Amino acid sequence: MKLHPSSVLPRLAALMAGSVLGLVITSSREAPFVLIPILALSIVTIVLSVRHDFDIILWLVTAAAFLLPMNNVRLSSNLTVGDGFVTIALLLIVIMRMSERDLLIAGMDKLLLGIVLIVFGGLLGSFFAASVGASLSGLMKFGIATMALPILFGLWRPGVAELRILAWSIVVGSTVSAVVGIVAIRVVGRAQGLATEPNHLALASLMAVGLALGLLLETPHRSSRVILLGAVVLLSIGILSSGSRSGLVAEVMVVAVVALLTHNRRVILSTGTGAVVFALLFASGRLTQSGTSAIARLLGGGGAGVSDQARADTLHAALQTFARHPLTGQGFQAALATHDIILELAATAGVLGLLGLGIVAWVVIRPLWARYHWGASRPNRPGDTLLIGAIAAVVGFLGNGLVGNQLYDRYIWMVITIAVALGYDLSRSEHPIPPRPVTAASPMTW
Repeated sequence: MKLHPSSVLPRLAALMAGSVLGLVITSSREAPFVLIPILALSIVTIVLSVRHDFDIILWLVTAAAFLLPMNNVRLSSNLTVGDGFVTIALLLIVIMRMSERDLLIAGMDKLLLGIVLIVFGGLLGSFFAASVGASLSGLMKFGIATMALPILFGLWRPGVAELRILAWSIVVGSTVSAVVGIVAIRVVGRAQGLATEPNHLALASLMAVGLALGLLLETPHRSSRVILLGAVVLLSIGILSSGSRSGLVAEVMVVAVVALLTHNRRVILSTGTGAVVFALLFASGRLTQSGTSAIARLLGGGGAGVSDQARADTLHAALQTFARHPLTGQGFQAALATHDIILELAATAGVLGLLGLGIVAWVVIRPLWARYHWGASRPNRPGDTLLIGAIAAVVGFLGNGLVGNQLYDRYIWMVITIAVALGYDLSRSEHPIPPRPVTAASPMTW
């Protein structure tokens, strides 16, 4: 399926404008009742405004990508507005594909294998949980949140052009949330934006920085470069304002990965210049004037000591749980209590959970060893740089996860799934699969 971005972007802008209007309405207590018809009308508008069936999926997933970083914009306590678009897109793609006998899953099999191992480990751990019902409930939330997008992408099989549009949507949506966090009233002095808490704002922003840099380095249009550069600046300010120390460190990791693997001198020089400016501002004391900024908290201010003690207590409890049940863990009853995704999975799903997380990380990051490692040939295919940005975003997520507990929010898995899909598409374009003969018993796949 060929896609012309010039015909998509105007509708994308209109859809985002309507979504922003919906976000403004969320200041009302009746927001869920208002958002439900807005969601329904948006889906009807998408269905009526496109010509091809698979364009409907593109529009729905694009809307989801824009809204998922705003995980405090909700239809219910467990369902965000972005989740609504994902659900509808998944139902439609299943209906579209149900008549096909031979389905490709666009490289999602290994990603799903990692998730299934975590789920199976959590299922075993539920037998040792204090409350089996609570553990199974948490396990169900994790399974649905993490599997929905890989299954959707595997059935949809988007190309590089579609994935590029989704990356743009994530960057714009995350920037909107960051801007709201910068200008709005802050919770306990820390910017929250349209996320459920400041740490979510920081994680969504740093992952969007990776995608924005990937898009910035591959776009030939000056206007697009200006917009993306402005997005990177606003997202960085959002991370600083959130007070998330792990988010700030992880953003540095993201920029470093992009700078090294793209072999782009401008990025390396810009990174070095930014570091010098940062050092000068730090020496002047301007960056530490706000006691709740990420830098101030990194230096021990803004209640960082109390936060560190709470994190240490959760890590100690997770280690004790893993020591008691190393093979199975103790279920998903209190999965998000531990501020470290590695120990979080060790305590909830045991060895199988750790193995599953390792597989997920490897599936995303392995192109670094295959093609983009330092000293390899300069990336030159359409989508190469965007893939590096997506991988850097996932590296930032993993780095942030060493002291954070965000594991199965959909905005995280949207970026992970985009990275896997990009790697699959670029690998397939480099080593195309010969077409199968068409027979009555084996129809040609789409």
